[in-house]
Amino acid sequence: MDTLLFGDYTAEVDGHRLPIVVERKSLPDLFATMTRGYTRFRQELFLARESQVKMLLGVEASLLVVYDGIPYSDFSGASCVQKVFTLWLKYGLQPVFCSTPYELARFLEELFHAMARTYVKETPNVGSPQGYPATLPTASPEPD
Repeated sequence: MDTLLFGDYTAEVDGHRLPIVVERKSLPDLFATMTRGYTRFRQELFLARESQVKMLLGVEASLLVVYDGIPYSDFSGASCVQKVFTLWLKYGLQPVFCSTPYELARFLEELFHAMARTYVKETPNVGSPQGYPATLPTASPEPD
């Protein structure tokens, strides 16, 4: 399986790569990306847009938890949320806030299955840039 050029997850259905990737972030990862990793992340957004691939930001925390911030960070939760929403409006990075990793996995499973049912049927010649392997995630049982 090839490594993704950007993002963490994508899907392929019947040999057609869907033009969507998901960048998954835990709460600490999100804060790191919106601060010291911001320049690299914006470059990934530009690459996704040039490749005509929609990028979603899957956050493993609710919006309110992100607002609360993380301990020992000079970057406030409100600033983090503002930056995420600015990226959505300026670059089309759709944020998805989920309370747990399991909830995010379930969201992605439903999203990719819905795309398989509709998008590919409606667009038989769908394809996306090389380097996006088939991964149709399934939600794992939530740990005890």
